[in-house]
Amino acid sequence: MQILVHILSGLLLGYLLLCISESASHRNFLHASPRIRKFWQRIGLIGRYIHNSWYSHHVVHHYRTYRQNHVTQFRNQDEAAALEADLIRRGKQQIALNSYGLRVGSLKEFIKYVYPHVPHYALLCYLGGPWFTLGALLPVLFYQWLAHYVHPYLHMNYAQALNTASPLMRPFLRSRYFRFLAQHHYLHHKYVHCNYNLLLGGDLVWRRQRFPSPQDYADMQALGLFVAARHKAGTELNLAQSR
Repeated sequence: MQILVHILSGLLLGYLLLCISESASHRNFLHASPRIRKFWQRIGLIGRYIHNSWYSHHVVHHYRTYRQNHVTQFRNQDEAAALEADLIRRGKQQIALNSYGLRVGSLKEFIKYVYPHVPHYALLCYLGGPWFTLGALLPVLFYQWLAHYVHPYLHMNYAQALNTASPLMRPFLRSRYFRFLAQHHYLHHKYVHCNYNLLLGGDLVWRRQRFPSPQDYADMQALGLFVAARHKAGTELNLAQSR
């Protein structure tokens, strides 16, 4: 029983720490301000790696792909080929191999992906002990699974996501977690400086959580993202009242 308590404690505290850390690191590394990026230029190899993470996510994933809309990565093959050629010219071909920021990529990239969370997470596990650590590793695996396997479905309309998903993935796509995350992530791409989490919860702590407006629901519905019936039915009325 004591072992189970330690594992569950690790799971809960690990999730809490990681979702808070993810929101903060996503904001300050992957969408860093010019002032922070100038600081990176002064810290050598580590700074160059952080800058490459910012370029992959902020520049490529947010602004050089999905330019037409949230569910269309490239408008045509020429646009995709031009971006790939530019990344190769810049020595950033790994970004193309990682589906232009849509997936984490190889095991090496997986290890790099968690670097902002290692110091405080390692300290937590050291203090908690081995069974606590076992529980604390589960949120890390869930986070990586979301980033590599679930993230692509967040950029599909809901019908396409369900039709292309494996039988094992489909129940998760029908879950309230995924449906909320899909709307949450759409708002992150639309407004950028909000809704940083894939591991939900940290944005609330940092007061970076944004919820959909009536217009947002209308836009999501037009793209085929999941929108609950109560928001579909009330969209036109709510829009009229908000004018």
